[in-house]
Amino acid sequence: AAKKPSDIKLYGGAGGALSRKRPPAFPRMVITMLRVLHSVSNMDRAGIETMLMNYYRRIDRDVLQFDFLVNKPKPGDYDEEIRSMGGHIYVSPGLNPIHYPDYQRYMQQILSADRDIAIVHAHNEAMGYYALRGAERAGIKTRIAHAHNTRIIRDYKWPLKMVCKQLLPRAATDLWSCGRDAGIYFFGRQRWNACGMVMRNAVDTARLRFDPEVRAAVRAEHGLSDRTVIGHVGRFNLQKTHPRLL
Repeated sequence: AAKKPSDIKLYGGAGGALSRKRPPAFPRMVITMLRVLHSVSNMDRAGIETMLMNYYRRIDRDVLQFDFLVNKPKPGDYDEEIRSMGGHIYVSPGLNPIHYPDYQRYMQQILSADRDIAIVHAHNEAMGYYALRGAERAGIKTRIAHAHNTRIIRDYKWPLKMVCKQLLPRAATDLWSCGRDAGIYFFGRQRWNACGMVMRNAVDTARLRFDPEVRAAVRAEHGLSDRTVIGHVGRFNLQKTHPRLL
C-alpha cells in the first residue's frame, strides 16, 4: 500500500514539513546519536581534559556526544559544564588492581545500559587497558588508545603500568598519539608504523591571541607596571621540561 504523507519521515535534518514527493529509490540513512566514552583521570583543568573540552564545545552535539569515565571520585572542574551540554559522567571503581574485577563489571553495566556508546577512547596511557579491555568484552567495535607521553615515571605503580603497557595495543582497535615519539613508546615501533595516527591537540587560538588591553589590566592587577615578566603555565612535572624553559 502507498504510504501516506504522515508516514514519510525525514532523517538527518533539523525538522520541518513532511515531503509529499516520491521517496528516492535508494534507502535513506537513519542518523542516531553517537556517543564517545572518554576514559580520563577526572575532568579537572589539566592538559588532556582541556583539550577534550576544546573539541567538545565545538562538535555538533545533535549527532555526536561525549561521555566521561573518571577514575577518581573527586568532582572535576568541568563536570557541571559537561552535564549542561548533555554529557554523562561515570565514576569507576578506580584503577587499583584490587578493583580490576569490579572495574570490568562496571564497564559491562554502563555499556549495556547505554547502547548509543559506540566508541571508547582511553587517555590513561598504560592504565587505559582497563577501560579498553572492558569495552572489548562488552563488544564495542571501536576502541582508541591515545598516548600523551613519552615515558612512564617510576613510582610504586610502575610494574603494573609496564604490564598494562604491553597489553594495551591488543585491547585497542586504533592507536592514536599526540606525537610520533609517544606513539612508538607506548605501542612499539612496528605497530605504530603500521597503524598509528598523530592526533594534534586542539588549541583555541582566539583565547591565546595577544591583547594589549588584557596585558595592561593583568599587569595593573598584580602591580607589575613595566617590569620584565617571564611566565609559565603548567605543573612542575618532568614532562614540562623546566630546565629547557629556563
